[in-house]
Amino acid sequence: MPLILITGGAGFFGLHLTHAALARGWKVRSLDVADLNEPSLENRIEFIKADILDPAAMEKAAAGVDAVIHNAALVPISRSARRFWKVNVDGTRAVLDACVKNRVRKVVYISTSSVYGIPKTIPVSETTPLSPFGDYGRSKAEAEELCRNYRSRLDISILRPRTILGTGRLGILQILFDWIKENRRFYILGSGANKFQLVSAPDLAEGCMLTIEKPCKNEDFNFGAKEFVTLRADLEGLVKNAGSKTRIISLPTGPARVILSVLDALRISPFVDYHYHVLTADIWFDTTKAERVLGWKPRHGNTGMLTDAYRWYLEHAHEIKGQVGTTHRKSVKLGIIKVVKWLS
Repeated sequence: MPLILITGGAGFFGLHLTHAALARGWKVRSLDVADLNEPSLENRIEFIKADILDPAAMEKAAAGVDAVIHNAALVPISRSARRFWKVNVDGTRAVLDACVKNRVRKVVYISTSSVYGIPKTIPVSETTPLSPFGDYGRSKAEAEELCRNYRSRLDISILRPRTILGTGRLGILQILFDWIKENRRFYILGSGANKFQLVSAPDLAEGCMLTIEKPCKNEDFNFGAKEFVTLRADLEGLVKNAGSKTRIISLPTGPARVILSVLDALRISPFVDYHYHVLTADIWFDTTKAERVLGWKPRHGNTGMLTDAYRWYLEHAHEIKGQVGTTHRKSVKLGIIKVVKWLS
């Protein structure tokens, strides 16, 4: 039975990856700085609590594995500034060095759509020039360049997903889910007429496994849903499926961005620059290459995955309460948004 190492295995997407690998008959070794905290995986996988920045720990973790999915990263809401480069770039180097020393057959690097920034033309393909947005996007683009430099020694595929959604996803989305649950008005910037593609965690996990199992040496792939409409229509579909009385309210983009940027600078808002710039743009990927080379077929559309994630949230709301942090498995600090919520 082949062995796979998943970095960031205790995170939201790391857990989806773990379940996907187990379902396909792989043995799983998971590494994270956080505790696994997932009872369903006890005694089913090998878990290592360690930092990807620790070369000795990484070398030991990569020993004897057939493939590595490097999923560990700091995300935008962490507002980590220079630490983005420490974790996302230096951490990636440590992972790749460990893979070289252990002669790992295949490495999959999970990048981000942020490396494309706000694209001038859509759909975005693997040949679209990179124009990374924000510190997070720039750090991930630099990590991609590092991967390309290691391709003479390793078979490394770079995967760029649209915003990942699925059961267990919280972070900023928890605000949306909470307000829909309480029938409150929810505000978006602009009309919401932009097409904003998502990708489901199970679909992306399937893509990761296909990238390991299919012959695709040193290839890059974009992943996104096939079924999506506009941001407003997808949100209204969620509200309808939830049986909520929530109304989606548009705010004027210019003034709202100014206010949000000030609140962001003061660190009294959960929203960062990505949320008040990129979420108003048309962004969707052409996934033809993944479909052709890997035989990948996305099963979930935007509204369906939003609804599934919301229903999971309702079922686990009692567990989530009080779990605040900067990962996608935890709620965010609302800050001044508490006042907006009260007024809604």
